[in-house]
Order: sequence, then C-alpha cells, then structure tokens
Amino acid sequence: MLCLLAPKCQKTSQNATGLRRVVFRHWDTSRAVASLRLEIGHSDSRGNAPSTRSRSPAASIGRLMRHHGRANNRIGVRLRAKLLDAFVDPVWSAAIAIPIVAKEAPPAEANRITPSLQYSIGFGRAYLMKRSLEQNFERAVAMSKNTTVLVTGAGGFIGHHLVTSLVKRGYVVRGVDIKVPEYQPSDAHEFVIADLRNYGECLKATKDIDEVYHLAADMGGIGYISSSHANIAINNTLINAHTLHAARENGVKRFLFSSSACVYPQYLQREPDVVPLREDDAFPADPEEGYGLEKLYMEKLCQYFTEDWSFATRVVRFHNVYGPLGSYDGGREKAPAAICRKVALLADNSEIEIWGDGKQTRSFMVVDDCVEGIYRIMRSDYSAPLNLGTDELVSVDELVDIIAKIAGKSLIKRHDLSRPQGVRGRNSDNSRLRSVLGWEPKTPLREGLAPTYRWIEDRVSIPLRRPTEIAAE
Repeated sequence: MLCLLAPKCQKTSQNATGLRRVVFRHWDTSRAVASLRLEIGHSDSRGNAPSTRSRSPAASIGRLMRHHGRANNRIGVRLRAKLLDAFVDPVWSAAIAIPIVAKEAPPAEANRITPSLQYSIGFGRAYLMKRSLEQNFERAVAMSKNTTVLVTGAGGFIGHHLVTSLVKRGYVVRGVDIKVPEYQPSDAHEFVIADLRNYGECLKATKDIDEVYHLAADMGGIGYISSSHANIAINNTLINAHTLHAARENGVKRFLFSSSACVYPQYLQREPDVVPLREDDAFPADPEEGYGLEKLYMEKLCQYFTEDWSFATRVVRFHNVYGPLGSYDGGREKAPAAICRKVALLADNSEIEIWGDGKQTRSFMVVDDCVEGIYRIMRSDYSAPLNLGTDELVSVDELVDIIAKIAGKSLIKRHDLSRPQGVRGRNSDNSRLRSVLGWEPKTPLREGLAPTYRWIEDRVSIPLRRPTEIAAE
C-alpha cells in the first residue's frame, strides 16, 4: 500500500537520531503533485539504530516485516503528504504502528506517533483501530485527483456553508444559484448565476462535474411553505428533475439530494411529545403539502435512477437547521432565526409574539454539524434516505427562553393562535445515521445558538436586502 501511495523514491538519508527519511514524489503531471515523506524508525531489543545502508522503501519495509517473529522490535511509520502548490500545512497525516510482539510502546514513542489512522499488526493478525477518517485525508485525495464538485443553491444558507467546507477540504467547487450569497462572498472557485428550472441551464451547470450536492430549492419558513404550495411544487419539481437528469447525462459520478423531514406523515406528528421519526416512517405517505410532497417524489426519483440506471445517489433528510449567515427576516426565515431577530430588537421586559401556543416541539441542528453530515453521507456507500438532525427535542417556548437567556433579557410571551405553526411535534431518530456513519450531530442547542444570536444581533440595524424567490434550504 505504501508503495502505491509513493511509487518513486527520490532521496534516502539518515539523521542523527538514526531515523531513516525517504522522500517520495508522485509523478502525475496532469494532477496536483504531492510530496510524500516516509519516516521509518526501527530499533531492535537492545536499542540499536537501524542500518545506514540505503534500501528502497519496499525493501526496507519488507525486511522489517520479515523479522517480526525473530526479534522484539517495534517499527514506527509516519507518512505525511503535502500539496506543494496549494497549502502550507500538511494536508493529511497518517501513521502506522507495527508491534512485532505483544508489547506496549514506550511513552515517548507513543507520544511521537499521533495517527489519524493507526494499525496494529502482531503475530500475523491485523487489527484496524479507527480513530478518525477526518477531513485531511479526503482533502489530499480530492486535490490529488482534482475532483470538481457542484453545489446547487450555493447562494443560500446551507449551500454557502457547504461551499466553504468543500473548498477547505481541497475540492474544486462550482457554485450555482439564482442569486449570490446574501451576507458574504462565496468561496467557490466558480459561481454561476442560473435558473435551474431550465434544463439547458442544468446541462451547463453539471458539465465537467464529478459530484453534485443538490441543495437548490424554493423554500422558507412555516409561513411561506404553508401559503405557497403551487409555486413550491412546480419550481422544485422542475429544479430537481432537470438537475438529476442533466447530472446523469453529463456523466456525474455521484449525486446528493437534500430532502426534508417534511416528508414524514403528518399523522405521526400530532403530539408535542412525538416519537422520533425513523426513515421507514415516510410510508404510508402523508407529507407536508407542497414542499414535503415534492421532496418525497424526488427521493423516489433518486431511487429509480439508482435502481434502473446504476446512477449513484445519496438522500439526506434535513431536520431544522440554524446558524450564522442565514435569512433572519423577509418571511423565509426559520424559527430560530426569527426568534433571534425578535429578541434582539426587543428591550428587556418587553412582550414577544410567538406563533401558535408555544408547545409545538422541534429539534434543531447547527449548520456546521449539518455540513459535516452532508459530506459524510456523500462519502458513504448508503443510497437510501438518512435523517440528519439532532434528537434534542425542545418546545418553541423553550427555544424562546434559551435565546432570551443568551441575550440577557426577560421577556413576556404572547401567543398568536391564528398564525401557522406546522405539525405539533417533530424529532429525528438518528439510529440509522449512527449505524451507517458511526457519527451524528453533537452540538448542544444552547452552544450553537449563542454565535447565531450574536450574528443576528449585529445585523438587525443594517438595512435588509430581501431574498429572491428561489433560495437554497
């Protein structure tokens, strides 16, 4: 495996500590050039330093492995890659620790080897101890392959954060939306203004793309999706079907669709103390009118593309997402942002209006966890829908109390029962997410809301630019 990663030895040297250093260069001029350094430390049971005689990497590693039954040895192998033309910091770091006999490494050596992925091999048996498959490894892989991704809805809240995350991971990112991001310039390498209801625009957007993160949608808060069924249904049906079809026509390798917890049956969400919703609960179907129905249809369309044409798709069902750089006014904002805005504008001991009786419940996920989950789902081998949310259930009244406490204010609640409030209760069952990814969103609501509130508080005095009609969820 090591020889595949670093096929050609450039230089071999030995430092004063007896540590052999072998520098490799991956020769692929059509792609990003990576410099790989392999450090092999080997000492026998008497502490003797390794031989200074130069060997090829394969010979060195092979020789050490062949001695595993004859000496009390420990080999520490550290591999670091650095993309020469893009980053100053190491792009990824992996270490392999090979104990030849059942013996713990000295503390000093254990401290020296800090792996992202550590293997222990002893007596002919291999044990893989997965500490993390973190961003660094994928970043190196992406850059070395020049992977180009498309994020639709890149001008929206989640899409904007996703673009930033993917760029940091090393991907070449094209962003597409009907509008530019509202509050901050996009980090995308290329940003295209396009109306994805038009199939021709979708063909252009998906040309020369390896992977598509499809987040573009006509959506908003409960007020908007309750009063705009026709617009939402026709706009999103066109956007979704055209983007999916164009991606397949252009040879895209993988396609992720952002669905919603609005696909879940309303008959399962009639009580505030709701049973967490499992992925299989979507049928028999009774989704949210308009928005939920078109999301459920698109989920099935992804399924059919995978089953009939072997087109790799991923489906993520978002539960409520909040965080900085999202809409907080204009009618399309979600509950956390709307309440943050109201609290920020109110003086202490003022009255705050709450839609509904305040007892309706939801779970809320900070956008950083959402973006991490999206990426992990895309990288997984699981094609069926997956929930992405927290299982920290709170009422709207409790949400108001949390935000008021962050603001240091005491407020009087006034409930308006005439306003839309959605289902009575909705919570995410993350059992399948944990099973598939070995991960789930972890940020507590209070921790994530603090920076969100501060950002909105700083913004409320700035004249608002109204969102355009098609936005990303």
